[in-house]
Amino acid sequence: MTSHLLPALRRTVAAALAASALGAAPAVLASESPEPAAARDQQPSTPPRPTDRRGGPRDGVEVVDREVRTLAIGPGGALELSTLAGDITVVAGPGKDARVEIVRRARAATESDAKTGLSEVQVKTENQGDRVIVGVVTPRRPSVPVRVNVSYSVTAPAGIRLSASAVNGNIDVKGIKGEVAAQATSGNVTIADAGGTDAIEITGTPVKVSRDLVRIEPTDVVVVFDLRRYERWLLEATARAADTGAKLIALTDGRLSPLAERAELTFVVAARGVGPFDSAVGAMSLVNALIAAVASRLRRSATGRLDAVEESWRAGTDLVEQ
Repeated sequence: MTSHLLPALRRTVAAALAASALGAAPAVLASESPEPAAARDQQPSTPPRPTDRRGGPRDGVEVVDREVRTLAIGPGGALELSTLAGDITVVAGPGKDARVEIVRRARAATESDAKTGLSEVQVKTENQGDRVIVGVVTPRRPSVPVRVNVSYSVTAPAGIRLSASAVNGNIDVKGIKGEVAAQATSGNVTIADAGGTDAIEITGTPVKVSRDLVRIEPTDVVVVFDLRRYERWLLEATARAADTGAKLIALTDGRLSPLAERAELTFVVAARGVGPFDSAVGAMSLVNALIAAVASRLRRSATGRLDAVEESWRAGTDLVEQ
């Protein structure tokens, strides 16, 4: 199943923020008095070291650690991989066990900080029945400014069930014949020669979406979202998907929507808002109901995935839970 995020939701949020800004007090920009020439001459000419949003340096010293783990999964078991920043590569191989090469990279201003940051980010492996979970454990507050990414390179039995998720990174899967679920929040997902692909989320620029649509097969189901003021590139991509013979499910705001023309099944939601802006409440409510129904149908496998995602969120430092 291939899904596309609701672009109209972003427009609605942007419009709401703009409306809020119209009623805000005007900002005042003031410049300080000019500094004396002598004071300016004493200032260092070297610009400050650039940092990312977590305070870690964009350049600096990198420390790398490599580790190989052998996991007893069996041909019909399940493997769940999750990382916050880093790539995931999975290929089918012989044998009953999975071989996981874990590469941790830490970059900081000094080698000492990089080593400290690397030691604070670990990879945890957990066995739950026939399911093996591999995830990243990070401190709530790193003790030093550092950027750490964790990548996996996996060789596993072809018949396993696979779940892979990366917040910032690419996912490549090849030759896995069991059920495959892959999600990259900011990155590309590539699945080749797979027998049981479950769901792939296609997001990004129109060029990237068009490229990913090449992988659609007649046995796939395409789920597409859009509300009025439809984006032309999305309509063109939807038509290309329908031309492959794939079944199209549309979530839109009317039977006369361009998305409904080629859809075998159309969910209609109300988009009219109270004020001058469209409302995405109906669309979000429907999506929530559909997700809940799918999770109920999948039962155990869905629970495992949700637990893995929750663990990744808790391990990160971007979210604050009161």
